[in-house]
Amino acid sequence: MNTKSNCYEYETYKFKNPLLDVDVTYIIHLQNNGRYDSVIEQITKYNISKKVIIVLNKGYKKCSKDPSINKPPLDLVDAYLEIFKQAKDSKYDNILILEDDFFFDDKIKDPFHQNNINEFINKNSLNYIFYLGCIPCILTPRTQYTYNGFTLGSHSVIYSKDFIKEINKNKINDWDMFLNRYYFNKYIYYTPLCFQLFPDTENSKHWGSHNTILSFLSIIAKYIIKFIGLDKNTNGYFIMYFLSKIWLLLLILIIIKCIWI
Repeated sequence: MNTKSNCYEYETYKFKNPLLDVDVTYIIHLQNNGRYDSVIEQITKYNISKKVIIVLNKGYKKCSKDPSINKPPLDLVDAYLEIFKQAKDSKYDNILILEDDFFFDDKIKDPFHQNNINEFINKNSLNYIFYLGCIPCILTPRTQYTYNGFTLGSHSVIYSKDFIKEINKNKINDWDMFLNRYYFNKYIYYTPLCFQLFPDTENSKHWGSHNTILSFLSIIAKYIIKFIGLDKNTNGYFIMYFLSKIWLLLLILIIIKCIWI
Protein backbone atom coordinates (compact mmCIF):
# COMPACT_ATOMS: atom_id res chain seq x y z
CA MET A 1 0.00 0.00 0.00
CA ASN A 2 1.36 3.39 -1.00
CA THR A 3 0.30 6.64 0.63
CA LYS A 4 1.59 10.20 0.30
CA SER A 5 2.10 13.13 2.65
CA ASN A 6 3.73 16.30 1.27
CA CYS A 7 7.46 15.56 1.14
CA TYR A 8 7.04 11.91 2.09
CA GLU A 9 5.60 8.80 0.53
CA TYR A 10 4.91 5.56 2.41
CA GLU A 11 5.14 1.97 1.27
CA THR A 12 3.61 -0.56 3.65
CA TYR A 13 4.49 -4.24 3.81
CA LYS A 14 3.11 -6.97 6.05
CA PHE A 15 4.86 -10.17 7.11
CA LYS A 16 3.98 -13.34 8.97
CA ASN A 17 6.03 -14.86 11.80
CA PRO A 18 8.02 -11.70 12.63
CA LEU A 19 11.27 -11.90 14.56
CA LEU A 20 10.49 -9.03 16.94
CA ASP A 21 7.38 -8.00 18.86
CA VAL A 22 7.39 -4.37 17.74
CA ASP A 23 4.19 -2.86 16.38
CA VAL A 24 5.82 -1.53 13.23
CA THR A 25 9.22 -0.96 11.65
CA TYR A 26 9.82 2.34 9.87
CA ILE A 27 12.67 2.62 7.38
CA ILE A 28 13.91 6.10 6.48
CA HIS A 29 14.89 6.14 2.82
CA LEU A 30 16.12 9.18 0.91
CA GLN A 31 14.70 8.72 -2.57
CA ASN A 32 17.09 7.89 -5.41
CA ASN A 33 20.15 7.40 -3.18
CA GLY A 34 20.73 3.87 -4.49
CA ARG A 35 19.80 1.99 -1.31
CA TYR A 36 16.21 1.01 -2.08
CA ASP A 37 17.03 -2.46 -3.46
CA SER A 38 19.10 -3.23 -0.36
CA VAL A 39 16.20 -2.20 1.87
CA ILE A 40 13.82 -4.53 0.03
CA GLU A 41 16.36 -7.36 0.23
CA GLN A 42 16.75 -6.90 3.99
CA ILE A 43 13.05 -6.77 4.86
CA THR A 44 12.42 -9.80 2.63
CA LYS A 45 15.23 -11.85 4.17
CA TYR A 46 14.48 -10.82 7.76
CA ASN A 47 10.82 -10.65 8.75
CA ILE A 48 11.73 -8.16 11.42
CA SER A 49 8.17 -7.14 12.34
CA LYS A 50 4.61 -7.84 11.27
CA LYS A 51 4.35 -4.43 9.63
CA VAL A 52 7.08 -2.49 7.81
CA ILE A 53 6.70 1.02 6.43
CA ILE A 54 9.32 2.45 4.08
CA VAL A 55 9.30 6.23 4.46
CA LEU A 56 10.38 7.70 1.14
CA ASN A 57 11.85 11.12 1.85
CA LYS A 58 12.10 13.40 -1.18
CA GLY A 59 14.72 15.47 0.65
CA TYR A 60 15.01 19.18 1.32
CA LYS A 61 16.66 19.83 -2.05
CA LYS A 62 13.71 18.43 -4.00
CA CYS A 63 10.81 19.29 -1.73
CA SER A 64 9.74 22.53 -0.08
CA LYS A 65 10.40 22.12 3.64
CA ASP A 66 10.92 24.65 6.42
CA PRO A 67 13.77 27.03 5.43
CA SER A 68 15.71 25.97 8.54
CA ILE A 69 16.05 22.47 7.07
CA ASN A 70 19.06 23.16 4.86
CA LYS A 71 21.51 20.36 5.68
CA PRO A 72 21.33 16.55 5.48
CA PRO A 73 21.41 16.02 9.29
CA LEU A 74 18.45 18.40 9.70
CA ASP A 75 16.62 16.69 6.86
CA LEU A 76 17.15 13.38 8.66
CA VAL A 77 15.76 14.86 11.88
CA ASP A 78 12.72 16.03 9.93
CA ALA A 79 12.17 12.46 8.71
CA TYR A 80 12.36 11.17 12.28
CA LEU A 81 9.82 13.74 13.44
CA GLU A 82 7.52 12.81 10.56
CA ILE A 83 7.66 9.19 11.73
CA PHE A 84 7.07 10.05 15.37
CA LYS A 85 4.03 12.12 14.42
CA GLN A 86 2.54 9.23 12.48
CA ALA A 87 3.41 6.73 15.22
CA LYS A 88 1.79 8.93 17.85
CA ASP A 89 -1.36 9.36 15.75
CA SER A 90 -1.48 5.59 15.21
CA LYS A 91 -1.07 4.98 18.97
CA TYR A 92 1.67 2.40 18.54
CA ASP A 93 3.13 0.97 21.75
CA ASN A 94 6.61 0.71 20.27
CA ILE A 95 8.33 1.21 16.94
CA LEU A 96 11.64 0.25 15.37
CA ILE A 97 13.26 2.88 13.15
CA LEU A 98 15.95 1.86 10.67
CA GLU A 99 18.02 4.14 8.45
CA ASP A 100 18.30 2.89 4.89
CA ASP A 101 21.97 1.89 5.09
CA PHE A 102 21.18 -0.72 7.77
CA PHE A 103 21.84 -4.43 7.37
CA PHE A 104 21.21 -7.23 9.83
CA ASP A 105 23.50 -9.93 11.14
CA ASP A 106 22.10 -13.45 10.80
CA LYS A 107 22.36 -13.69 14.59
CA ILE A 108 19.11 -11.77 14.83
CA LYS A 109 17.37 -14.97 13.72
CA ASP A 110 18.81 -16.83 16.71
CA PRO A 111 15.96 -17.63 19.16
CA PHE A 112 18.26 -16.70 22.04
CA HIS A 113 18.56 -13.10 20.87
CA GLN A 114 14.93 -12.91 19.77
CA ASN A 115 13.73 -14.05 23.18
CA ASN A 116 16.01 -11.60 25.01
CA ILE A 117 14.78 -8.64 22.97
CA ASN A 118 11.12 -9.64 22.94
CA GLU A 119 11.15 -10.26 26.67
CA PHE A 120 12.49 -6.75 27.18
CA ILE A 121 9.88 -5.23 24.85
CA ASN A 122 6.99 -7.08 26.46
CA LYS A 123 8.04 -6.36 30.04
CA ASN A 124 8.90 -2.68 29.63
CA SER A 125 6.36 0.03 28.98
CA LEU A 126 8.45 2.89 30.35
CA ASN A 127 10.21 5.71 28.52
CA TYR A 128 13.06 3.86 26.81
CA ILE A 129 15.12 3.53 23.65
CA PHE A 130 16.65 0.16 22.78
CA TYR A 131 19.59 -0.18 20.39
CA LEU A 132 19.99 -3.25 18.18
CA GLY A 133 23.35 -1.88 17.08
CA CYS A 134 25.46 1.29 17.42
CA ILE A 135 29.01 2.54 17.77
CA PRO A 136 29.48 2.55 21.55
CA CYS A 137 31.93 4.99 23.14
CA ILE A 138 31.40 4.21 26.83
CA LEU A 139 29.18 1.39 28.11
CA THR A 140 28.17 0.47 31.65
CA PRO A 141 26.23 -2.70 32.55
CA ARG A 142 22.51 -2.26 33.05
CA THR A 143 20.83 -5.67 32.95
CA GLN A 144 22.05 -9.15 32.11
CA TYR A 145 21.98 -8.45 28.38
CA THR A 146 21.96 -4.66 28.11
CA TYR A 147 24.17 -1.66 28.75
CA ASN A 148 23.70 2.07 28.77
CA GLY A 149 26.20 4.65 27.68
CA PHE A 150 27.26 7.23 25.12
CA THR A 151 26.93 6.09 21.53
CA LEU A 152 27.14 7.06 17.87
CA GLY A 153 24.80 5.78 15.20
CA SER A 154 21.03 5.53 15.46
CA HIS A 155 20.41 3.28 12.48
CA SER A 156 18.48 0.60 14.43
CA VAL A 157 16.62 1.79 17.53
CA ILE A 158 13.37 0.69 19.18
CA TYR A 159 11.37 3.55 20.74
CA SER A 160 8.70 3.15 23.41
CA LYS A 161 5.30 4.83 23.38
CA ASP A 162 6.26 7.16 26.25
CA PHE A 163 9.42 8.24 24.42
CA ILE A 164 7.41 9.00 21.30
CA LYS A 165 5.10 11.25 23.31
CA GLU A 166 7.95 13.27 24.84
CA ILE A 167 9.81 14.30 21.70
CA ASN A 168 10.61 18.02 21.70
CA LYS A 169 10.51 19.10 18.08
CA ASN A 170 12.17 22.46 18.58
CA LYS A 171 15.59 21.55 19.92
CA ILE A 172 17.00 18.79 17.71
CA ASN A 173 19.93 19.52 15.41
CA ASP A 174 21.52 16.07 15.34
CA TRP A 175 19.60 12.88 16.06
CA ASP A 176 22.56 10.92 17.52
CA MET A 177 23.45 13.70 19.93
CA PHE A 178 19.80 14.17 20.83
CA LEU A 179 19.48 10.52 21.87
CA ASN A 180 22.57 10.81 24.06
CA ARG A 181 20.64 13.24 26.25
CA TYR A 182 18.54 10.27 27.30
CA TYR A 183 21.47 8.42 28.87
CA PHE A 184 19.37 6.91 31.65
CA ASN A 185 16.64 5.81 29.23
CA LYS A 186 19.00 3.98 26.89
CA TYR A 187 19.34 0.23 26.63
CA ILE A 188 22.02 -1.11 24.31
CA TYR A 189 21.97 -4.80 23.48
CA TYR A 190 25.24 -6.42 24.50
CA THR A 191 26.18 -7.48 20.96
CA PRO A 192 25.42 -5.73 17.66
CA LEU A 193 22.67 -7.33 15.59
CA CYS A 194 22.28 -4.55 13.05
CA PHE A 195 25.01 -2.59 11.30
CA GLN A 196 25.67 0.39 9.10
CA LEU A 197 28.97 1.36 7.51
CA PHE A 198 30.37 4.89 7.43
CA PRO A 199 31.77 5.80 4.01
CA ASP A 200 32.07 9.48 3.17
CA THR A 201 28.58 10.81 2.43
CA GLU A 202 26.88 14.17 2.07
CA ASN A 203 25.46 13.66 5.56
CA SER A 204 28.84 12.90 7.18
CA LYS A 205 30.28 16.15 5.78
CA HIS A 206 27.94 18.02 8.12
CA TRP A 207 28.49 16.02 11.32
CA GLY A 208 28.67 18.45 14.24
CA SER A 209 28.34 21.49 11.97
CA HIS A 210 25.97 23.24 14.40
CA ASN A 211 28.42 23.15 17.31
CA THR A 212 32.17 23.89 17.50
CA ILE A 213 32.90 21.19 20.07
CA LEU A 214 30.87 18.57 18.21
CA SER A 215 32.57 19.58 14.98
CA PHE A 216 35.95 18.86 16.58
CA LEU A 217 34.71 15.55 18.01
CA SER A 218 33.35 14.55 14.61
CA ILE A 219 36.85 14.94 13.14
CA ILE A 220 38.14 12.51 15.78
CA ALA A 221 35.22 10.15 15.13
CA LYS A 222 35.93 10.12 11.39
CA TYR A 223 39.59 9.31 12.06
CA ILE A 224 38.65 6.40 14.33
CA ILE A 225 36.13 5.14 11.75
CA LYS A 226 38.83 5.06 9.08
CA PHE A 227 41.42 3.58 11.44
CA ILE A 228 39.30 0.57 12.46
CA GLY A 229 37.75 0.15 9.02
CA LEU A 230 34.14 1.02 9.83
CA ASP A 231 33.83 2.64 6.43
CA LYS A 232 34.30 -0.75 4.76
CA ASN A 233 33.45 -3.66 7.10
CA THR A 234 31.81 -4.51 10.42
CA ASN A 235 34.89 -5.76 12.30
CA GLY A 236 35.28 -2.37 13.95
CA TYR A 237 31.94 -2.80 15.69
CA PHE A 238 33.25 -5.65 17.79
CA ILE A 239 36.40 -3.70 18.61
CA MET A 240 34.32 -0.75 19.84
CA TYR A 241 31.93 -2.94 21.83
CA PHE A 242 34.89 -4.59 23.56
CA LEU A 243 36.78 -1.37 24.31
CA SER A 244 33.69 0.49 25.49
CA LYS A 245 32.95 -2.27 28.02
CA ILE A 246 36.41 -2.41 29.59
CA TRP A 247 37.00 1.33 29.98
CA LEU A 248 36.09 1.26 33.67
CA LEU A 249 38.56 -1.55 34.35
CA LEU A 250 41.27 0.36 32.50
CA LEU A 251 40.47 3.50 34.51
CA ILE A 252 40.74 1.59 37.79
CA LEU A 253 44.08 0.10 36.74
CA ILE A 254 45.39 3.55 35.81
CA ILE A 255 44.30 4.97 39.18
CA ILE A 256 45.92 2.09 41.04
CA LYS A 257 49.13 2.54 39.10
CA CYS A 258 49.15 6.29 39.84
CA ILE A 259 48.63 5.63 43.56
CA TRP A 260 51.47 3.14 43.71
CA ILE A 261 53.93 5.39 41.91
